[in-house]
Amino acid sequence: CLLDDDSGFRSYLPSAAAEYCAHHSSYDRCSRPDLMVFQVFCAIAVFFCGAVGLISWHFTNRVAPGTQERRLFGYIKENDMLATFHFAFQTFDFAVSLSIPERVTPIMLLHHILTGLAGWFSMEHQYLHYYGLFYLGCSEISSIFLVFVTGAKYFPPLQNSPYQMWVELCKILFAITFFWYRVILWLRVSFNFWKDVLGSLGRDGSQEKFRPGKAYIAYYFLAINILLTLLQLFWFGKIVKEALKL
Repeated sequence: CLLDDDSGFRSYLPSAAAEYCAHHSSYDRCSRPDLMVFQVFCAIAVFFCGAVGLISWHFTNRVAPGTQERRLFGYIKENDMLATFHFAFQTFDFAVSLSIPERVTPIMLLHHILTGLAGWFSMEHQYLHYYGLFYLGCSEISSIFLVFVTGAKYFPPLQNSPYQMWVELCKILFAITFFWYRVILWLRVSFNFWKDVLGSLGRDGSQEKFRPGKAYIAYYFLAINILLTLLQLFWFGKIVKEALKL
């Protein structure tokens, strides 16, 4: 296998941090190709989702508010791509994470399941395309910088190297974009999301009119919005704690 050949792929990889080599002591040089390949796939995913979300939400007319029905049931091509990609990547992430010790945490596995199902419902039933541009796209903008921070944690850069300076900048950009997109805008968008969904389930009955028999999807999105909102606040609390250590 190429990944197990010291003279092949592995020889081109940087050395992993000692704390991530406890289960790989049989190698003279610990390079953790599993973590490296996983980081590359994560980078591709978050760059794609973040870019689509950023362009669609901020620079095109895809987020013109319109009516409640349009926001909940209208079709947006960009979100259809995001939902399909998101479902596929979360399924991949869940499966691959089971083989990487550092990735097998209850919170992350639950996150993959919940958001993967959200992508499936949005893709399969053309639901929440307007809000999906934010939740599946813009929320990944902060993760673009996190990929570099996490990568440097697994594979420490040389001291005072340009890459180390870039990683330090990414830490700041990650904290700023996380606070803006996953706390401030997340809460603002979620408020409007709840108004629209509860309105569609109420007297106007647009939920049954446009998606008959699919009210359970609306309730699912409301439930995971609560869980994911709490998760964003939990993660932001950890970011603040790390910042206070500096």
